[in-house]
Amino acid sequence: MILGNTDRFALALRPVAPHWEPLYVPERAAWAGLQLWVNGQNLCQHLLPGSDQVHDDLFVPLAPIADWLVRTNSALLAEERPRLFPVTRQLHHSLRRWGTTHPVLGMDGDGWLDEREAWWSRHFLLSGADGAQLPDVALSRDDEELVIDWSRPRFAGEPAPRFLTPFGNAAVRWAEGRSVLREFIAVVGQSLQAAGLGAEYPWAALKDPLPDAQADLGLAVQLFTGRTLSELLALTGSAELDQALDRLGLANSTDPGGSPASQALRDLPPALPKSFRELLAQLRTSTSTPSDLGMLRDARAAVRDAVEGAEEAEEAGQRAAVATRSLLGLNGEPIASEIELLRRLCISLVDSPVERVQERMLAGVDLSRGATAIILSTPRTRTPWGHRFEAARALGHLLTDAPRGGAIGAAGSWYTTDKRRRRAGAFAAELLLPGSAIAHETNEELDAAAAPKVFESLMNKYGVGAQTAAHQLFNKGLLSSAAVRDDLIEAYASLGGAA
Repeated sequence: MILGNTDRFALALRPVAPHWEPLYVPERAAWAGLQLWVNGQNLCQHLLPGSDQVHDDLFVPLAPIADWLVRTNSALLAEERPRLFPVTRQLHHSLRRWGTTHPVLGMDGDGWLDEREAWWSRHFLLSGADGAQLPDVALSRDDEELVIDWSRPRFAGEPAPRFLTPFGNAAVRWAEGRSVLREFIAVVGQSLQAAGLGAEYPWAALKDPLPDAQADLGLAVQLFTGRTLSELLALTGSAELDQALDRLGLANSTDPGGSPASQALRDLPPALPKSFRELLAQLRTSTSTPSDLGMLRDARAAVRDAVEGAEEAEEAGQRAAVATRSLLGLNGEPIASEIELLRRLCISLVDSPVERVQERMLAGVDLSRGATAIILSTPRTRTPWGHRFEAARALGHLLTDAPRGGAIGAAGSWYTTDKRRRRAGAFAAELLLPGSAIAHETNEELDAAAAPKVFESLMNKYGVGAQTAAHQLFNKGLLSSAAVRDDLIEAYASLGGAA
C-alpha cells in the first residue's frame, strides 16, 4: 500500500503480524513494513551489521508514529519557528546550533535546554518512535510547504540499522504533505479499531484525527507567533485572551495566521518593547481601511505566474521582481521613489518614529481592504539606500507570500521564516538593481564592476548599498569570485555604504 507519490512524498506500508505473543499494546495492531519516500529516495532503506543485504522496509508498530502525529498536530500546523531561537529549514543543523548557543538574557541553562527539548519533541519523529528504530526525520511548516529534514540517527540498542540515505532536506506542497499524513493516520486508526484498541487510542474513532482547524486558537496563536499568553496580552494591551485575539484581527478566525498582525508578529524576535503595541495596532488599522487594491491584485497574479516552477526561494524572488518591473513598464530604469512605487500598487508607505536596530519594517495586506508598509527607524533605514531596500522587501512579501484567510503579514528581522526571508530579499535586490541594468552598465565584462568608478556609479544611479550591489553582481556572474564580492562590501562598509 503506497500513500502519496514516491517521487515527492509517500509512506509505503506492508502489513505483517508479529510471530510472538503481543504484550506491548502497540504490538497488537498496525505492525507493518514501513518505507518513507522523499524525492524518490526511500529513507528506510538500510543494512544490518555484518550483512551486505539491502532491506527496503523497517518492521515497526505504526501506532506510536500515528499517535505522535495526532498529538503534535497543533505544532505542525502552527509552529513555524520556536519561541526563543531562530531556525532555518535545516532543522537538525538548527537543533545542534541551539545546543551550543548560550541562553537568552534572563533564562538559565536548564530552562534554555527545556525550550529546545520541547521544540524537538514536537517536530522530530524519534520523539514519538517509542523505541522503534526509525530514520531521524524532522517535520515543520515553512511558507506553504511541509519541510522534511533528516539526519543519521544514534541508537542505543543493537543491532542498529545503517540507513543508506542518512542526510537530506526536502519540501513538498503543504496540502500534499498533509494529505499523505492524514491518509496514514486513517489507515492506522482503522487497524487499531479492528483490534479493539479504541480506548488506548481514542483518536482512532474520529472522522478526522488530523484536522486543519485549530481546536484551541489561543494555544495555536502562541505557537504561531512564538509568544506566551502573558506576552500576547502585553503586546496587545489586553486583559484576557479573547481581547488579544480581537486586537490581532483574529476574532472571527480559526487560523492563527489569519491576520496581517499575527503574521507580522511571527516574524519578530522575542522580548519586544511596548512600542510594538502601537505598531501592531497601526498595522491592523491600515490594513482594515477600505481601498482599491486592483493594481496590487494584478501584480500578485503576474507574480504568481512568473514564479511557477521556481526551484529556489531566490529564483522565485528574482522572477517576481522581473514580472513586477514588466507590469509597471520600468524596464531597466532606476526606481525614482519607493513611496511612489508602492503607491502605484495601492500600498501606503509610512515611516515610524520607533527606533530599533534589528527590526526594520512591518507590512501587511487584507486583500479585501487595504495594504501598508511601515518602516522603522534604524541605522540602516535612516540611509536612503536602506530605506529603499526595506520598502522593496516589504513589497516582495506582499506580492510573493501566500495569503492565509485573505491576509498577508510580514516583518523584517532575523526571525522572519527562512524561505520568505530569502525570497523577499532576492526580490528587493532584483527590483532595485535589475540584472538587465547590470549587464548594460558593465558591458557584461567580468570584474568590470569591481572598478570603483563603475561600482559607485551603480550604487548611486540605482540607489542601493554596497552589499546589494556586490551580491547582485556576483549572482549574475559578473564578479569572478566571492572574495572579490566580499572585498567590495568590506571596502565600502568602512565608508558607511554597505547594505
